[in-house]
Amino acid sequence: MAPAESILVLAANDPPTRAQAESMVLNALAKASTREARSFLCKQIRLVGGKTSVAPLAALLPDPELSHIARYVLGRIDTPEAVEAVHGALSKTTGATRIGIITTLSDRRYEPAVPELATLLGADADTASAAIGALGHIGTIECVTALQGARVKATAALREQMDEALLVCADRLRTSDKTTNADALYAGAFSAGNPVHIRLGGLRGLALIRGAGVLPLLLDALRDPDPQLQAGAVEVTVDVPGEDVTKALTRLFPDLEPEARVRLADALARRGDPAALPALLGAVDAEDATVRSAALQALGGIGGAGQVTLLIGAAATREGDEQRAARYALRIVKGDTIDAALGAMLTDESPPLRTEALRALSARHATVMAAEALKATRDADAGVRRSAIDALGVLAGGELLPDLIGQVVAPVDARDRDAIRAAVGTVFRRVADAGERARPVLAAYNTAPVEAKPVLLALLPLTESGDGLAALIAATADPADVVKDAAVRALSEWPDGTAADALLKLARTSDNQIHKVLALRGYVRLAGMSESPADMYVRAIEAAERVDEKKLAMAGLGSAKTVTALDVAERYLQDKDLGVEAAFAAVSIAGELPEGDRERARKAVDAVLDVCQDDNVRNKANEVLGEMGKFDDHILDWLGAGPYSKKGVEGLAVHDIVFPPETDDAEVEWKPVTKGVGQWNVNLESAFKPGDHCAGYLRTRLWSPVEQPARLEMGSDDTLTAWLNGGKVHDHRGNRGITVRQDIAPVTLRKGWNELMLKVVDDQGGWMASCRIRSKDGAALDGLKIQAQAE
Repeated sequence: MAPAESILVLAANDPPTRAQAESMVLNALAKASTREARSFLCKQIRLVGGKTSVAPLAALLPDPELSHIARYVLGRIDTPEAVEAVHGALSKTTGATRIGIITTLSDRRYEPAVPELATLLGADADTASAAIGALGHIGTIECVTALQGARVKATAALREQMDEALLVCADRLRTSDKTTNADALYAGAFSAGNPVHIRLGGLRGLALIRGAGVLPLLLDALRDPDPQLQAGAVEVTVDVPGEDVTKALTRLFPDLEPEARVRLADALARRGDPAALPALLGAVDAEDATVRSAALQALGGIGGAGQVTLLIGAAATREGDEQRAARYALRIVKGDTIDAALGAMLTDESPPLRTEALRALSARHATVMAAEALKATRDADAGVRRSAIDALGVLAGGELLPDLIGQVVAPVDARDRDAIRAAVGTVFRRVADAGERARPVLAAYNTAPVEAKPVLLALLPLTESGDGLAALIAATADPADVVKDAAVRALSEWPDGTAADALLKLARTSDNQIHKVLALRGYVRLAGMSESPADMYVRAIEAAERVDEKKLAMAGLGSAKTVTALDVAERYLQDKDLGVEAAFAAVSIAGELPEGDRERARKAVDAVLDVCQDDNVRNKANEVLGEMGKFDDHILDWLGAGPYSKKGVEGLAVHDIVFPPETDDAEVEWKPVTKGVGQWNVNLESAFKPGDHCAGYLRTRLWSPVEQPARLEMGSDDTLTAWLNGGKVHDHRGNRGITVRQDIAPVTLRKGWNELMLKVVDDQGGWMASCRIRSKDGAALDGLKIQAQAE
């Protein structure tokens, strides 16, 4: 927020200060000579303006350039005088300005303007359209009379707008207790021959007024052959209450075309009236598949426990959309006994029915049925068992963990173990205490057969328990290879750094190469999670025997982002196996170090470039150096000329005008730029006198010891054109805020002095430029000199 605006915001909350601020802004408005200044001051009046501001703002209403902002501010002043002033301008304006006045009167619902708005119904199409909208929004009986009177002679397009406005009037009248008038308007709108959206607006309004009394008209609309009217009427049925209405709709239901039956089934479900059940139950076996699906889904909205058997049967025996509809209905159907009814289905003779009952209990999150689902994990049918296991992952709490883990130890089928383990892992997420998660696993482990122990060990990292970690470490020395292997794999997946020492020890001492690799990778993963990872990566590199593992640890080191990690990477720059990886790690670390370590980072990158010939690493190093130095070496020695502008030319159009500096005009006065010079850019508002819609020019000389390719790296607010040695090398036309290196233009420097000139155009707001010259790959240029002064 601008400083002046901030002051006015504070003044707005203090009445004496507010009056003083209002007076100051009004005085400034009276003296302002440009449109931009008056527009700006009008915007400020909105913060402190009151009755005193009405007359000065009203004087601006006929002005096409300022009417909009004046109307906006007057619309914010909550006094009768403000809207009266807007009304007064109605007869003094034409075209778009008058339409704007009409819009403000409409927004304020200003009834005294109705007679004049009525006369404008016969004006040009745009004005008439605005007047129609305003009369509809104001919505009085007088507005209705005016619209109905003009409708007879109006064009077809305006008649439709008038009908829409009359519906808005009807809504206003209905909510202001003039229901008789509103009813007549709605009935007229519903008349045959009107556009469908008008008829539906009338039907909705009649439903709100008449309630069940609208039923005959509603049924007629549902029978209408127009699919749009029929579809809209179906939506209206949702809001018309009464059992008699439901019964009438269900009597009509079988006679409708399939598409209409589908819509009405959904509407009946949303009505929530059980009186619709017979019709929906009959449609479950309809000839049309879409009707069957719609009926099944609708049963979820109004059905109950009595429909559970039907829905389970449909879910188990039907396919595609019908099966999905039945499953959806089972998930949403309401009733205190629904879950118990589903639980009772778990004893049904049909495995598909038992499977669907379990699926439904899971979808409903019926935790009260968790014990029944647990029993089903012993079912003879494999599909039922898997569904029961999956359901327990959703339904079971900590109290069932011992039973679930018992299934891991002694499942009906060993192939169920992985599914049970997944379910236990899901239940763990709902058990907050680590010890409570681990205890049943550890208790079962002691007596579990060898074939069950790997699954139990795989659960221990999910417990995040200290006792679980101790058990895993002990199991890495188990005499059974299958147990030892499972323990190492589980330990390598431990979620926090408490396993780091054990993993490092395994990586150093294990006589199993696979275990060494698994342990080392787990240790490297934990190093990446550590607050001080550098030492851990060093230990990993030292412990690794294979080059691949050393490289893995070195790659991890590159994410450490500390000077200590950089020191480590540099030690390996000339290692025959790790040199390239160490170089890449060093460059990656250097690029992430904070500003305070920038010099240290530069030295590291330079060291990489000295010893590493890998193209990818060198490209990355140059990118990092370029990013580090993106604010370095910008040209701050300039001669300036300007500002230049042309009366009546604004915005980006100024960019296209050729001003004297572009024609080598000897009369151009180039002066050293001493104001607005920053660390990397030049603020042209300070260098030249401030002003929007103008151009400024900057010029300097570049000395190159040889002819060489180079690039200009530039930024600007707003447009930017660059010439080198008289030839245009870059042109950006558009508004933007300045950032470093927005534009990069390839150029060729000739040996000796080169003339560089920039043109920067300010549309509105900030006015800035930046420029530096670099080698074609972005590095600094040796021997470059910059001199703005002529010799």
